[in-house]
Amino acid sequence: KFTAPSDGKYVFTHTLYMWTSGGSDWDNYSARFYKNGSGLSSTYSQFSLASANMLEANIPASYILDLSQNDYIEIYGKISSSGASSRQVDAVSRFQGYRIT
Repeated sequence: KFTAPSDGKYVFTHTLYMWTSGGSDWDNYSARFYKNGSGLSSTYSQFSLASANMLEANIPASYILDLSQNDYIEIYGKISSSGASSRQVDAVSRFQGYRIT
């Protein structure tokens, strides 16, 4: 979670590393930034892959967002798979933000 200390434009980046295993169906990997608890549709990223027992996805993205003081930003990753026995957003995932104006 990132909370803006003052009004301004902020750059946010993320790299989410996600994987599934034990399935043979399509896997959908997605990520989205949330501002004050609401999803920002303009920051939605998605990959769909045909599973072959274990698939990994790395979802990188950068966005510039206007924030007011005390607005907060969070990033959520989601894995949708009907056949995978294991799903994980890995600890090597990264999220950062900083003010540019």
